[in-house]
Amino acid sequence: MVFLVSAVFTSFMADIARSATDLLIEDMHSKKSQAYRTHSAKNFSKAKKAILFTSDVSARGVDYPNVTLVMQVGTTERDPYIHRLGRTARAASGIEGAGLLIMSPEEKIYMLK
Repeated sequence: MVFLVSAVFTSFMADIARSATDLLIEDMHSKKSQAYRTHSAKNFSKAKKAILFTSDVSARGVDYPNVTLVMQVGTTERDPYIHRLGRTARAASGIEGAGLLIMSPEEKIYMLK
């Protein structure tokens, strides 16, 4: 799962990934209809190998099994970030996971405050 800071950036990154890989790429953000988001969530949950690019709309309330990597691109608040990392390495799934935070130097200064 790749969490991004805006709907526009989410669509942009998903489009780039679709053109660069044969993996299933799904995207989910506030500018998509609820039907589209539900469809994307189901496809991502069922896939053996897939990437979900998402904004905050996937931050809470939906559990995706077998997530092995959560990336946050850009800053977010501490608690939502920790919650997102919790999507990896679920005890019930028996798999390990990792988290990665990618930010600009300017954002790093913001996070230290």
